Amino acid sequence: MFVLGEQEGAIRMHCLRAEDGQLQWSQVIAYTEVPMDRDASRRWWPAQVALSGGVLVCPTNIGLLVGVDRASHEVLWVSRYADKSKDDQNSIQMRRGGYVMTNPGTIKDRWFPTPPMVINQTIILAPPEERMLAAYRLSDGKELWKITSEEGGLYPAGSFNGEFIAVNRLGMMGYEIATGNKLWERRFQDFTDANYGDTLLPSGRGLISGENYLLPMGGNEIWYFNLKERKFTGRAGLGDEDLKLGNLIMSRGRLISAAPDRVIQFDPKDDVEAEIKTRLALDENDYRALSRQAQILSLEKNYDQALASLNKVDASKLTGQDQQFYRKQMQDVLFGLVERGGEKKEEYLNQLAGYVKTDRDQQRYLRLLAQFQIETKQFAGAFESYTRLSQFGGRELVRDYSHPSLLVRQDVWLNARLQELWSESTGEVSSQISQFVSEMSWNAIQSNDREQLLNVIRLYGFHPDVIDVYIKLVELGTEEENFALAEYALKSLQQFEDPAVKASALAGRADLLLQFGLKDDARFEGTKLKEFDPTLVLLDGLTVQEWLEEHKITAEEPTASRHQSNWSDTEYEVSHMGISQWNQERGTVNLDAGKAPYFRQHRFQYDQQQSRLTVFDNQNDQVAWSIPLQQMDQAPAGTVLPVRIQGHLMTLYSRGLVQCYSLPDRRLLWAHPVSRQSGAVGVTNAGKEPLSTLQKAKSAQSRFRLNQNRNVYGPLVLNTDTTVYYLGRNELIAADAIDGEIRWIRRGIPRGAMIYGDESQLCIAPPSFSQASVVDARDGRTLESQDLEDLLNKGIAITGERVITVNRNDGASGISLQFGDKKSSSIPVQKTHVIEGRSLKTQGAKWSLPIDEDEYVGQIDEHRFVIIELNGLVHVHDCLTGELRQTIRIAELNGELAKLKELFVFLDGPRLYLLANDSTNHATYLNIFSQRVNGTIYCVNLDEGELAWSYETEKLNLVLEDLDQLPVLVLAGTKHEQKHMLYVGSFQVVILDKVTGKVIIEEELLNQNQVQRISWSEHDKQISLHAYNSVITLQPKRNVAKSEVKIE
Repeated sequence: MFVLGEQEGAIRMHCLRAEDGQLQWSQVIAYTEVPMDRDASRRWWPAQVALSGGVLVCPTNIGLLVGVDRASHEVLWVSRYADKSKDDQNSIQMRRGGYVMTNPGTIKDRWFPTPPMVINQTIILAPPEERMLAAYRLSDGKELWKITSEEGGLYPAGSFNGEFIAVNRLGMMGYEIATGNKLWERRFQDFTDANYGDTLLPSGRGLISGENYLLPMGGNEIWYFNLKERKFTGRAGLGDEDLKLGNLIMSRGRLISAAPDRVIQFDPKDDVEAEIKTRLALDENDYRALSRQAQILSLEKNYDQALASLNKVDASKLTGQDQQFYRKQMQDVLFGLVERGGEKKEEYLNQLAGYVKTDRDQQRYLRLLAQFQIETKQFAGAFESYTRLSQFGGRELVRDYSHPSLLVRQDVWLNARLQELWSESTGEVSSQISQFVSEMSWNAIQSNDREQLLNVIRLYGFHPDVIDVYIKLVELGTEEENFALAEYALKSLQQFEDPAVKASALAGRADLLLQFGLKDDARFEGTKLKEFDPTLVLLDGLTVQEWLEEHKITAEEPTASRHQSNWSDTEYEVSHMGISQWNQERGTVNLDAGKAPYFRQHRFQYDQQQSRLTVFDNQNDQVAWSIPLQQMDQAPAGTVLPVRIQGHLMTLYSRGLVQCYSLPDRRLLWAHPVSRQSGAVGVTNAGKEPLSTLQKAKSAQSRFRLNQNRNVYGPLVLNTDTTVYYLGRNELIAADAIDGEIRWIRRGIPRGAMIYGDESQLCIAPPSFSQASVVDARDGRTLESQDLEDLLNKGIAITGERVITVNRNDGASGISLQFGDKKSSSIPVQKTHVIEGRSLKTQGAKWSLPIDEDEYVGQIDEHRFVIIELNGLVHVHDCLTGELRQTIRIAELNGELAKLKELFVFLDGPRLYLLANDSTNHATYLNIFSQRVNGTIYCVNLDEGELAWSYETEKLNLVLEDLDQLPVLVLAGTKHEQKHMLYVGSFQVVILDKVTGKVIIEEELLNQNQVQRISWSEHDKQISLHAYNSVITLQPKRNVAKSEVKIE
């Protein structure tokens, strides 16, 4: 037996005696400066030996492949395939005491460790430490070819007819062994028998059996790939959801699956079929033969023939275990036939009713029965089936058999179906539903039990007769001082079309915020009532006008949150202080902040070492709340903390856990692991948030790719008033916002997929748009959508159900008025492109606007986008309707826009900032996360509809850390110049007031070290820039003499 081992930096080939494991001989084949216990990645990867022609082929997982003579024990050859600079870097890091580990984000993209394959004197190697596939000559180790562009590789599968076969995440591929040229590729999604929504990912290594490759898929199926015809030809299920397939091997004619938690042995199909044939030849009604035949046919999803075999059995003669086995088979076959559909669906349902016994099977049957009744317009029967189904409780996750990759909580599934039934039904059925819901609501209110109230809402929360249940839940939440519960109920009330209910929900939210001491937020919510008719009567009997007067909210009071900076009213100075300690870089908070005043009055700071989020009150710099973040064992801390806000609930991801907090009452609501594996394996951490860009229309499609992975919020996908959506390991998860209970899980989500949407639907845009889908946000079902791949390829943004696209103008439309100087007349021009808002489901255009190829376009928030004409006119449009909200003229951009190299944009309350760069690079740099600026910064006041200020900047860098929270813009940069044979470093900083654009400070200092971190205090009006051994601080001038007060 030959194994590789490592001791004191030496990697050795060991030969062990098979009988007792005694060492026979060993040979050093390589050395490493980074020992195994300090290289975490190599500890994940086994180095497996191959033997062919007397040569032991030894991978080392350090970039070397070694050939050893089996007889003489000598090293025959050594081939290097890794970049030596990487080894050198690891060595340097190791000598400094570092811990070497490959980036976890790249580990997922490597080949799984497999032994080298020797095919016709050619070694095929797919090493785990390098993203490559290579071939070497067995005799001397010479490299024959190498492929480094193949992504998503899983494992080499073997050879057939002179071709090398490999499996990747999308399908199977064949290569020419001599040259490495790819000969063919077959994708899983192209298999005609694959169901839409299948988990199209192998669950282990397959094996070659004759002309077929047996591939374990999705954990519970084997797919058959005909290597001769180069196509998938069949699939077979296990028939037991609890069994999961792993790596397949063949031993003594038996197929064996080795999964992480179990080993399963299967009888050879040929032997079983031969036995069946023999028994049926003796007795055509042989029960055991017919039942085994039906079992095989059922696993291959050939349900019609399986039923025919079972119908030959005389069930009346069966007893005991035989009878139970027969009934179970009959039930499984009938379930398969019903789920497949067809003309006999009703007949099969009637038969199935006699076989279901367990609660689980009865619930599955009732779901299928109700589905059939809806299809055939039997609404009364469907409501009866749903009512029976609701009596089971229904809080566990069940499989939606029309979408195999979907698990949905039963009450969530019921809620969606009942809502559809109620919207489609009329007359007696509609009255029957309303009466039943009214009785359930009354009983829940009388019980005064929170769980019973929530159960009614979970099932019937869409119905108007549940409004009183929501109100009762608000009262309970208020009594218990449970802000999240009360806010959830008030937000849910806003789904109803009745304006009195909508207005009452807003008034209730304002009162709730007032009770928890958030006066400014209460007024912010209350001012929204001015949009309603003043005479409208609220549910508590007050009119809107009376409520506004009672809360002293006037008609002139602004409805938007304001953040007025007064930094420009103070004189400042800069101090440069040397220190003798290293300033550790603080973590970054990617905050998807709400619009409420709370998020202007507080700032969020993340300490990644302590795994703590601290909320500071900006008025006094006091700690409002210091939160020790929940964490999983072995999950690393990220440098970026993604935070999403919905209302006053804060959802964040830290160290393997999605966790939700209520800010007003400072309460942890729930925390869930994003992966069932240790250390949150397979979950993408967040990256720092760059500035959004505006692009010319002619290049918008290529620059605004909807499947470009922008991991600003890591696994956090979307927050709505009722639901939190997040990504796990190849799955999308929906959880209740108030308690974190899982609503549904959709598996088989490709890595790198972007998720867009709102509370009604989600669009899953994976790296390959051909796999894109639209799903119902309520229960995760796939929704029909036409030509989705083509639509997404043209898209530049998605807002709710609307996809914004940019295309070449067909000439039939696109005449627009181009405005020049105000004194000149308007001139009609032909626009070269058109920007449209299209339906995500139908592709139909809902609105269309002409745009010229050199005009800039881009989204500024989830509801608005801008078009900037070459003459400096900035048009702000509504994403949903395309309507023009306002037009603002920036005269300075007239004639300059065409010269720009880059145009960035960001919002801060009512102010829109444009960063117009004249160049794509310059000489100053900054170690803080930043964006280069070398042109003009424009600030547009959207409330006033005019340019507030502009500033022409030198070649500096805009600090992006805390950009949305800082009351100022910080521009800074370091450059080194050679003076008198020495390199001298200088640091320049310019600080602008966000509101007025006034230059608060402009300073240039000698500074050799890079600035690494920024800290600030709004209360003290102080900003500190921290370098390795110094701090540069901006603060108000001290000892400034006050002017004498003149007395007349």
